[in-house]
Amino acid sequence: MTEAGRDKVYLDLTVDLTRFYTLLWQSLRAAAGETPMDQMTPEQLEEQIRQTWAQLLPRLEKNSIVKSKMEKEFNEAVRLASEYRKAGPKDRKKALEPDASKLMIEGRQRAAAFSDLVALFRSL
Repeated sequence: MTEAGRDKVYLDLTVDLTRFYTLLWQSLRAAAGETPMDQMTPEQLEEQIRQTWAQLLPRLEKNSIVKSKMEKEFNEAVRLASEYRKAGPKDRKKALEPDASKLMIEGRQRAAAFSDLVALFRSL
């Protein structure tokens, strides 16, 4: 693979990672006690996360440690968002807030870091 081809692979991967973590933290906004985005329904957001995850999987197979870590985050985010949507009483929803908030903050930080990398890669 040429250097230019490798650079494109790295850029594309970083763009997908940025998308993944951005969708992940957005999916947790309501469960974390924040106002959810109105751009997509929770179901549409979950579908976008699943599609992005499916695009990432073949590349993550090359590193089982990274794949395992991201898979855990993916599964936890989907679980928390789903439980929040299904929860009835406010007490049950409130119980999800600490875990959702923690994962949302981590997702935001990762999305911001990957976004910075995208900008850096594009400027090279």
